[in-house]
Amino acid sequence: MYPLHLTLGPQRSQSPFVIHASKEDNSTIRVMLTSVAETFRGFFLQARDKDDQRVGEFLSVEGGGQIMRVTKRNSVSHKSPEDKRQVSMTWVPLQHRGAVIFQATVVQRYNAYWTNIRSRMYNVS
Repeated sequence: MYPLHLTLGPQRSQSPFVIHASKEDNSTIRVMLTSVAETFRGFFLQARDKDDQRVGEFLSVEGGGQIMRVTKRNSVSHKSPEDKRQVSMTWVPLQHRGAVIFQATVVQRYNAYWTNIRSRMYNVS
């Protein structure tokens, strides 16, 4: 997942962004994309299974994001390039059972971005 507007490669340093997820109830997971240092301007995030296929569906996004409906609600992205420190999303697995990882690309500023930012693996039963 790479920003389409950039011709530069991603940063090679460790990402200053983290993804955490926690179960809200039996059917939803709260996903948080957070900066541990500076703000960020853009992001693109998906839930992926062990075979790297998109799974589940996002129900809501708070903090400057939007659900990408052209991809069957299985991706979220920024709404505007305004600075953000955290974005939270609600995700449901639908029929998916098994491992899931939340994966993102984050743009800190126009020429600085990180790819393949991953949460730890979660098991959906």
